[in-house]
Amino acid sequence: MDYVEEFFKGCVKTLRVFRALVESDEPLSRYAIEKNALVYDSKKTLERFIELGIVKTVESAVLKYEINRENSFVKELEHFLVKVGYISK
Repeated sequence: MDYVEEFFKGCVKTLRVFRALVESDEPLSRYAIEKNALVYDSKKTLERFIELGIVKTVESAVLKYEINRENSFVKELEHFLVKVGYISK
């Protein structure tokens, strides 16, 4: 599976959702992700991220999502996006 091709489907929404998750220090609900990322309906993007191992779900009263910081693709992409200024850390 080519992570890069899979990851950049629907580029703007994908990047904004990734950025919202990476910049958060705590798990986020889908509503919070959409609000922070300024996107509508992130469900398919989050499902793809889960399938790729980029995001993990956290069980609570409301289903929440967090970035999988152990994933090597996440580490490299985050490093690149910080380096180019897309993500602030």
